[in-house]
Amino acid sequence: MTNFKALKRLVFCLPFGFLAGCAQWGGAAMIASPEAPGCERIRTAIDAAVVRSGVRDAEARLIAGMPYLRLNRFLAYIAQRFRKKVSPPEFHAWIMRLRKLDDQAVRFELANLPQAELRELTQDLLKSRPSRERLVAAHTSCARAFVAKLRAAPERQRQLVEAARVADDYSDVAQTVGLFPLTSVAIAAGWEQWKKKHLTSFERPLSDVPVQGRIVEWSPARADKTLSQPAVREIIQRSRSPVLGIPEPSRRDAKKLLYAFAPIWQVDVTGSYDRIGHPGWRNQGRSVVVDERRPVVFSRIGHAVWNGKIVLQLIYTSWFQERPRRGPLDLLGGTLDGVIWRVTLSPQGRPVI
Repeated sequence: MTNFKALKRLVFCLPFGFLAGCAQWGGAAMIASPEAPGCERIRTAIDAAVVRSGVRDAEARLIAGMPYLRLNRFLAYIAQRFRKKVSPPEFHAWIMRLRKLDDQAVRFELANLPQAELRELTQDLLKSRPSRERLVAAHTSCARAFVAKLRAAPERQRQLVEAARVADDYSDVAQTVGLFPLTSVAIAAGWEQWKKKHLTSFERPLSDVPVQGRIVEWSPARADKTLSQPAVREIIQRSRSPVLGIPEPSRRDAKKLLYAFAPIWQVDVTGSYDRIGHPGWRNQGRSVVVDERRPVVFSRIGHAVWNGKIVLQLIYTSWFQERPRRGPLDLLGGTLDGVIWRVTLSPQGRPVI
């Protein structure tokens, strides 16, 4: 049981009880990449529209000088092995993952573009009615040509490996001379107080946890779908890719795992802000609203590094409309709140975190 009060990429939705419901980075400066004029125009136009609309995918970082490829912390970790020795099969498989991440990010970004921006972009590039599919197709065609050139350019490959580093999102200037030194103290203090007040509830039975409102439970509609530890281990072993050693369960096996380990959410509901809901755009994409009439928990497959090994991670995310502020100095409160629950599986199929 999981008790909670208040807190890029949907892979699967697990139907939940209670109405309805559903149980998921930068680099060094480089030489400019040669592109066909048509491709450069398509890419820069899409990028400009994404920036104007503020819908950049935060989990997939752009790599300077390497369009059509994106990076996250996990793929940056894999890049470390190529700084010592490059294995062509492994390197090609890694590039394909960078390419897949970019493709996913572009699709998310285009899906989140306001309709007016999409209409103008499609008309400008394709002289057609708004079509996200045609924009993705044009971007993908250019990406294939870019990757083909990259595979034949050893020097560019070395530059890519060196650029495959993920920096943090903090501004050095703001940390030094801005408000960061002041606000960070308040935020840290608020976080410590929150942990003392709430994290201890995980170690206590629900009957001993103080309730301010009413306990509401959200659980998977298929909560009876369990897997034995040997069955989980077998899925992990047979899904591990032979080149990079990354476990990648089939869609069917992924669903089995996500259902088997889906948490049961028990929330102390004191207001609408404590109800799990489905996030969506409003005001023509200018703001986000969480619809509590459609309770969902988004789930996806991820990966982590544990004891030097690449392991499977099951990630569950729930959204709430807000975390109410407890006072004028409450820096943790605000609109849009969420809970991310991660289940890390060892190679033997046991939860380790």
